[in-house]
Amino acid sequence: MDNDINNNQGISNDGNFESSLTKEINHLKTRVERIVNVIKLSPGGLSTPSVWEENCVNAVNNCIHEWRMIVSFHKLTSNYDEDVRYSETTISQIKSVSLDVFMLTQQALQVGPLSGSRPAYFKRCGSEVAKIAYNFLTEAMAGDVCSDLLFTDRQRVTLAKWIHDAEKAAESNHEPSKTSNLKQMQIKTGIKTKKIFKK
Repeated sequence: MDNDINNNQGISNDGNFESSLTKEINHLKTRVERIVNVIKLSPGGLSTPSVWEENCVNAVNNCIHEWRMIVSFHKLTSNYDEDVRYSETTISQIKSVSLDVFMLTQQALQVGPLSGSRPAYFKRCGSEVAKIAYNFLTEAMAGDVCSDLLFTDRQRVTLAKWIHDAEKAAESNHEPSKTSNLKQMQIKTGIKTKKIFKK
């Protein structure tokens, strides 16, 4: 009887259920770390919107999708602290990877044409970059991020603000600032162009 109860709860006798989740989390964390390292090694190379979208935004979107699939397949909930299926170690891993995915999303909105001290600052990047960010956020963060991605309510509020700001900037049809244009031209030409724009 006890074995039947355990199996109904998703706990196999040999621990395969929890082991499967741990392997998937480790795989995702490896992907996240790889993207973070690429961003650190080549921040300037992401200044062009198309390159930023292809090599950063799309890669981050894939990680978010993978985490969403893990949460759905293993039926994880925001009450995972009370989930009897998992050990304290696994619960700690769930918390960690959820935070990793959120922080990776934030980093994607703070590099390339959005590089700066504040993430998702769309006032200088121009409407093209804002549209890319808006499309990324609305697709990746569709649904309830608290239940689908195990984000906190505070993180949900932050994402909602980013989406609102991106939409507003995308609709403005503004050109990038002189600083943003300068960075992009330096990447394309490989030379300094400080004197092109007059103050």
